[in-house]
Amino acid sequence: MADPIVEQVFTVARGDEAITSYQLTREAAEADLARVRAAMITASLQPDVVLASAEKTTTYGKITPLTS
Repeated sequence: MADPIVEQVFTVARGDEAITSYQLTREAAEADLARVRAAMITASLQPDVVLASAEKTTTYGKITPLTS
């Protein structure tokens, strides 16, 4: 079986929870952060969100041959 695939991904987090989708580039997550902060300020909320990174690990199980 192949080794797991490990990638670094980026997101916007509030506390220890990701609140946006994981992005493959830091730049994309920074754009999300700007949008979230602006929306929170518009809603008169404290923009207590930060840019965060995480390790995404993908594994695949054993393959199963299919018949036609």
